[in-house]
Amino acid sequence: MDIRLDNRPGVAPRFDRFRVSRKPVADLARARSTRCSLVAAAMVGNRPGNVRRVALCSPSTWPPDSCLAPSPACAGERIAIGTTAGEPGCAGRPRFQIGENMNLETNVGITLGALLGASTVDSVLRLVALRKADPEVRAKRLASLRTWWLLAIITGSATALGPLGIAVMMLTATSLGLGELMVLGNATGHKLVTRVGVYAAAGAWFLGLAIARPEAFPGTFLWSILLALTAVHVLAGPVSGFTHRVGVQCWGWLIVSGGLGHAVLLSTLPRESNPVAGPMGWFLFVLILTETNDIAQALIGRRFGAHKKHRLAPVLSPNKTWEGFLGGVFVTLAVAIPLAMLLTPMHTWKFSVDGIAVRIPWLIPACAALLISVVGLVGDLNMSALKRDAGVKDSSQLLPGMGGMLDRIDSLTFTAPAFYHFLSWWMPVGGH
Repeated sequence: MDIRLDNRPGVAPRFDRFRVSRKPVADLARARSTRCSLVAAAMVGNRPGNVRRVALCSPSTWPPDSCLAPSPACAGERIAIGTTAGEPGCAGRPRFQIGENMNLETNVGITLGALLGASTVDSVLRLVALRKADPEVRAKRLASLRTWWLLAIITGSATALGPLGIAVMMLTATSLGLGELMVLGNATGHKLVTRVGVYAAAGAWFLGLAIARPEAFPGTFLWSILLALTAVHVLAGPVSGFTHRVGVQCWGWLIVSGGLGHAVLLSTLPRESNPVAGPMGWFLFVLILTETNDIAQALIGRRFGAHKKHRLAPVLSPNKTWEGFLGGVFVTLAVAIPLAMLLTPMHTWKFSVDGIAVRIPWLIPACAALLISVVGLVGDLNMSALKRDAGVKDSSQLLPGMGGMLDRIDSLTFTAPAFYHFLSWWMPVGGH
C-alpha cells in the first residue's frame, strides 16, 4: 500500500511502501506533535483493490480510533490506518486493516494440502468400492478417477505458479472449449482465418490479463476483441451463414473466454484485497465452491431425487432435480463459511444498517455461496442447451470418463464473473 509522507514543510512528498499493522501507536501525543501528513489510499471503486480516492489525515485532527501516525522520523515504522475515504480528518470507524504478520501463501498451502488429503481418501474408497463393480462400470470410473487426478495436478501446479500459471491453464481450457463449441454450434464451415482469429483473440485476452494493467479489463479490452472478431468475419466472409457464425463465435468467445478470464482476474487482484490468503485465495474460493456445488447437486440428486418427480429442467437436463439443487445449495453454504475464514477476509467485512456498522461473520460468505450455487446451475444448463441443440450428450470425448472440456468448465464460466462482480459490489461497502 502506498503511503505519502510529508516530513518537513517545503519538502516534496515522497512515496514509500509500508506494511500495515493492527498495533496502535503507543504515544498519540508524540504522533500529533510531528509534521508528518498521511495520505492513506482507500481501496474503493468499481473493482476490488482499485484506488480511486484518498483521504487526508492531518496531524491536528487525528482521532484516537481512526488514523494513527508513524513515529517522528516518518520512516521505517509500521503504521495503522483506518479511514473512510473523503471524510475530513478521517472521521469514522476504521475501514481496512491488515494483520502485522502476513503470510499470504500459508492458507493457500493448507487448502491445497487438505484437498490433496481428501482426494486421496476419496480415491482409496472408490477403488475399494469398484472391486466388486461391473467391469464396464469399473473401467469408466477408473478413467474418470485418472482424469480427476490429472486435472487436480494441473490446477495445483498452476496455482503454485501464480497468475501466469492460472492464465496459461485457463487459456488452454478456453482453446479446447472454443474448439468444441464451434463444432457443436456448426460454425466451423468458414475460412481458416476466422478460426485463427478466435484463438488469437483468446490468447491476447489471457496474456493481457496476466501481464497488463488489470484496470483495462474486463470492459474496454473485452469489447475491443468482440468488435475485432466481428470485423474478421466481415472481411473474411462468406456472406452465407454470416449471422450464425458471428453469433456462435462471439457468444461462445464471450461465455468461455470472458467467463474463465474472470477467474484469472481474481488471481491478479492486489494482495491488499485479501490479507488472509492473497489473490489466490479468491481464485481457490470460487473454484472449490463451484466444484463442491456441482458434485453435491449430482450426488444428492441421485440419492434423493431418483424418482425424478421434481425435475428442475426436464428438457435441458432430465437428471437434474429440485432435491439435488437444494441439497447442493445447503452443502455449498456449509463449506463456504469455514472456507471463507481460511481463504478470504469476507467474515470480517461490515455493512451498514441505518448508519450503524454491523458485522455478521457468516452472512457475506453465505451470500457468495448462494450466488455461486444458483449461477453455477445456470452455467451448467447453458451448456446443456447447447449440447441438446447439437443432439449430443457430451461436448466431446477429450477427458476420459468426464466428457469434454465444456463439460468441466460449464459452471465456472458463469460463477467466476459473478463472484468477481460480487466482490466489486461488496468491497467498497463492506470490505474496508
